[in-house]
Amino acid sequence: MTIIFISIVINFFIETLSWYLKSISLPGNMAKSISISNMVLYSSRVFNYLFITSISFYVDRNLNLRLLVVTILFSMYCSFIIHLVFFTSQNSLQILHKNFIFFLKPFSKIRSTVSQHIFYKVERRVLDIKILILTTLSSLLFSVTLVGPYLFIYFLPNYKLTIVSIGSIGNFLATIPLIFYVDYIMYSYMDKAILIDYLYSYILGRAFGFLLFAILLTFLFFKYFS
Repeated sequence: MTIIFISIVINFFIETLSWYLKSISLPGNMAKSISISNMVLYSSRVFNYLFITSISFYVDRNLNLRLLVVTILFSMYCSFIIHLVFFTSQNSLQILHKNFIFFLKPFSKIRSTVSQHIFYKVERRVLDIKILILTTLSSLLFSVTLVGPYLFIYFLPNYKLTIVSIGSIGNFLATIPLIFYVDYIMYSYMDKAILIDYLYSYILGRAFGFLLFAILLTFLFFKYFS
């Protein structure tokens, strides 16, 4: 259960962190920053696969569904809190910056680029409502399609592969608001070097998406498992 909890929280965090790294890039250094953020984002796949493997193993052994739901609940609430607090805390970001540079020690060129970044907190004063709403919707759907199939399997064990396949389709649909609107607008802000000013809309949308899924799961938990 610990692996399931940690992997999903870190996976969500890294996905958001990749956009933060883009937002603090300076003109003339944007291409390198995008490259580094893509490296970071690619590393989230490790935790995504870890989550999928660990939860699949848990479900295949037909272990306690109630405990699984509680674990997912805690991970979603934890992701919500981390997104609200971490990126708006200067101390947290300074610690991240120092550790980032430390772990990049073997990669001198990448380390040099990251060292030039100024890790400063995200301000809450500007909100882009469309980014907020669409990111919230996408994060909610993404959470449902990532976790939901493994919970449904308990009720329809003879259709495991079908349910997981449907979840993959839902996962694709959840990315559409991001691909066709949010990403485009945020890259436009990046070209103007004002992405950091609007990033809180994206972060808050992610946080709200996780919170809404957690609330939905909490309702289902007390209705069917209490």
